[in-house]
Amino acid sequence: MNAWRWQTGFWTIVTTIAPLAIGLPGNTQIPVCAPPNAGEYLLFVLSRTSDSQAMVRSKLPTDVPVSVCDYQGSPVTRLGGYQTDAAANAWAQYLGQSTGLQTVVVKPSRIPAVTPSPASTPSGVPGSPTAAMPQSSAASNPTPINPTPINPAANPASNAASNPIAPASQPKSTQSTIATTYNPQAMASGYAVLVNYQNRPEVATQLHQGLNKDIGLVAYGQKPYLLALHTTDSVAANSVMQLLSDRGYLTMVVDARRVVLLKSAVSLK
Repeated sequence: MNAWRWQTGFWTIVTTIAPLAIGLPGNTQIPVCAPPNAGEYLLFVLSRTSDSQAMVRSKLPTDVPVSVCDYQGSPVTRLGGYQTDAAANAWAQYLGQSTGLQTVVVKPSRIPAVTPSPASTPSGVPGSPTAAMPQSSAASNPTPINPTPINPAANPASNAASNPIAPASQPKSTQSTIATTYNPQAMASGYAVLVNYQNRPEVATQLHQGLNKDIGLVAYGQKPYLLALHTTDSVAANSVMQLLSDRGYLTMVVDARRVVLLKSAVSLK
């Protein structure tokens, strides 16, 4: 693996995943990358072609601000607004593994110290995706993770920027239901990211819009949950769990074989 480090008066790039030789294609002119704001982490995905740039975009929720820019002659896809190193690295690992492209996390040279309050730091949420990743000796039986939700109102600007999924809304009275017909099936092995929707059907719509994918309905421990993701990739599972937990959703990762799939895609009304 080719490890490298960029540093200027504004930023330092310190993370590498999946080496890739890069260079500007032809004489294409793209704008120079803007430095991160104070306390902001950026994520660069080294993408020299339009196809690789499109592939990166396809892995992101539709409302994520994405741009292509140049850093020292290298074309990168720039994702900004991350307020924590953990959030930026979660996306870096997910995109690096899912696209095969090199990813780097950019941090400002000087980041103001922040003392998290109990209301803004979920209990039990790992500092990075690997912290919640099941060990290899117990990969077939991952331990459920039940983070305490963040209050999105505590810092709506920073939360919205670092994680592009809409925060969990307050309960609303509704007569609608998530699904009316079920087809129970045992799920295949892997990891299931479950969301406790607390009998609020609108949560399914929020997740569908934020993740840009169908949301399923499952039963786990004789209780209904929304299925945000089913995957064999523990990094992807923990990344999605971290993002949803940071937005105030009651989320956990469990062994998919213990989950019963009731409906692969809930009806959104």
